[in-house]
Amino acid sequence: MFSSSNHTPFEYPEGKITPYNQPAATVENAVKYADYALGQFVERAKQSDYWESTIFIAVADHDSRASGSLSVPVGHFKIPAIIFGGGIEARQDSRLASQIDLPPTLLSLAGISSQNPMIGNDLTKDVPVDKQRALMQRGKNFGWMKADNGVVVIQPGQGISTYAYDPQADSLTPTPLSEADIKRAHANAMWGSLAFKKDITRRCRIISLRGLSRSKLSLCGIFGYKNPSVLCEKKYWDSLRMCWCLQARLSGKPNCRHSTF
Repeated sequence: MFSSSNHTPFEYPEGKITPYNQPAATVENAVKYADYALGQFVERAKQSDYWESTIFIAVADHDSRASGSLSVPVGHFKIPAIIFGGGIEARQDSRLASQIDLPPTLLSLAGISSQNPMIGNDLTKDVPVDKQRALMQRGKNFGWMKADNGVVVIQPGQGISTYAYDPQADSLTPTPLSEADIKRAHANAMWGSLAFKKDITRRCRIISLRGLSRSKLSLCGIFGYKNPSVLCEKKYWDSLRMCWCLQARLSGKPNCRHSTF
């Protein structure tokens, strides 16, 4: 699900919240409504029969404005990500991470082992500090930041520049970084295009299940499937059609469902 109310023109149903300010169509009021709507969704989900067998995630792409004078406004990409559900143990993770870490993490939480082209870290495991990084995109500018706040910025037609990010001042100061850091940032920036051109995204295959602690564990709820207890058997998936492969009930007669994005 995608929340559109907290985007311009900031429209949301009347009578659901007490406005924070005036006029009604402001980013603050839209965010307040989005918070209300998410809360209502979670409360209803908790009363459903799929709550215990579904993994949910709420995540943003950037804060209310990805703007500013910086080529990549690093401070605007510091966002929350909340993974929750009936079987998820509450804890806080302070490690540096990015959205690409979420799919491997969700697969791991679901007890699925796979061979896939995803380059994200599984956050259910220890991740060495030197492997932690954040990826950011503003227009065509790509930003890559490591745990010590070293930042690589790649701008088409302007080459590669390196900085030290100051989170207190939200500023970037030109600073040399190692060639290894620059190569890694460049590789991360190019991976999506390379994987698509080389058709690598069709080569993912689920190879085993592990650690299933609930008989109806599934990821279907994330994609809106009507039957969250059974997922399908399918050998390949690509960036447009994904079929998560898990028959949690082991019924011997899995239903194959897929979603087109």
